[in-house]
Amino acid sequence: MGKASWQESLRVAGPHIDLGYRIAAAILIFGGGGAWLDRYLETVPWLSIAGTVLSFVAILGIIMRFNIEEEQKKVRRRKKSESGASDSGTSPDG
Repeated sequence: MGKASWQESLRVAGPHIDLGYRIAAAILIFGGGGAWLDRYLETVPWLSIAGTVLSFVAILGIIMRFNIEEEQKKVRRRKKSESGASDSGTSPDG
């Protein structure tokens, strides 16, 4: 019982863990890249600001895509459960 519930918890939490990694990657790539380019090109703080803005835009896109995917999963589960109920031979008419 303990192992199955742990695996189920991890399966449910997996997409959210992935979301965290994607957000961290966007911050590191765009924010860190902007800061690095600022030092390299001596344009402080402009590319850091641009990188930060790009990271926020990327994070918004990541979160929006995540929410859309989660809603699509809910709809598929709902349709699957509804089709399973109608296939069981019981009709709502009685």
